[in-house]
Amino acid sequence: MNIKEIVSTIPNDIAKFYRNIYIINKDDNSLYSINYKGNKTTIGIKKEYKEINNILANYNETVVQILSKEKGIYTKGNGQDLIFVSSIGDYKIVYIVTLIESTGNNGKKKIIVADDSPVITNFLYKIFKDEYDVLIAHNGDETIKLLEENDHNDIAGCFTDLKMPISSGYKVLDYFKKNNLFKTIPISVISGEDDVDIVNKITIEYEIVDLLQKPFSKEAAKDIVAKTIQFRK
Repeated sequence: MNIKEIVSTIPNDIAKFYRNIYIINKDDNSLYSINYKGNKTTIGIKKEYKEINNILANYNETVVQILSKEKGIYTKGNGQDLIFVSSIGDYKIVYIVTLIESTGNNGKKKIIVADDSPVITNFLYKIFKDEYDVLIAHNGDETIKLLEENDHNDIAGCFTDLKMPISSGYKVLDYFKKNNLFKTIPISVISGEDDVDIVNKITIEYEIVDLLQKPFSKEAAKDIVAKTIQFRK
C-alpha cells in the first residue's frame, strides 16, 4: 500500500479527535504527519523516520517501548497522553490524544463519562462541557475513585462503557449495586455489545436507565443524557 491508500483507511470522524497522527516506516526512512482540516485528512511533507524520536521524547517510557505496544497511557510533563499504534504492512500509524481531565467548573452539575476510547470521551466532553462539569475516567477503578471523591448530590449522572482495561464497567455496576447508588445517581451504559442475551442480562441485573449503543450520533448522546439525569430519585 502507498501512503495515500493508508490514509484512506483512517475515517475522518476518527481523525478529528486526535491531536496528532503519524505514519512511519523505518525501512524506507519515512514519517508523514496526518492532519484533519475541514472535512478531510491531509498528508504532510515526507520527513525522516528519526523525527519520531523527537515527537515521542520526554515521555515516561522510551520510544521503542511505546512503539512496541498497541495502546498505552504515557506521562509527559504535567499531562498524560493516550497513544495508539497500529500496523499496516511495513507502516505503523501512531495516534496521539491528550487525556481530558475534569474542568472543575464550580456551580455546574457533574456527569461522569467512563470509556477507554478517547474518541468517545472527547466526543461527549465537547458536547456537554458547557452545560456540565464532565469528569473523565478510563476504567472502572478511575470511575469508582471519582464517585468516592465527589459529593453524590453534585453528580447528575454516570455513563460507563462495559469493556475497559484494568477494570471494566461491570465493576462500576457492581459498586453501584453494593452501595445502593442506583437510587442516588442515575447511570446508563455505553456499549458496543450487540449480543441480545448480554444486553438483557445487564438491564435485568442492574437498575440502569438505558443503554447507548456504539457507534452513536450527537443527537443520540444528548437524548440519553437527558433521559438519564431525569431519572434521579
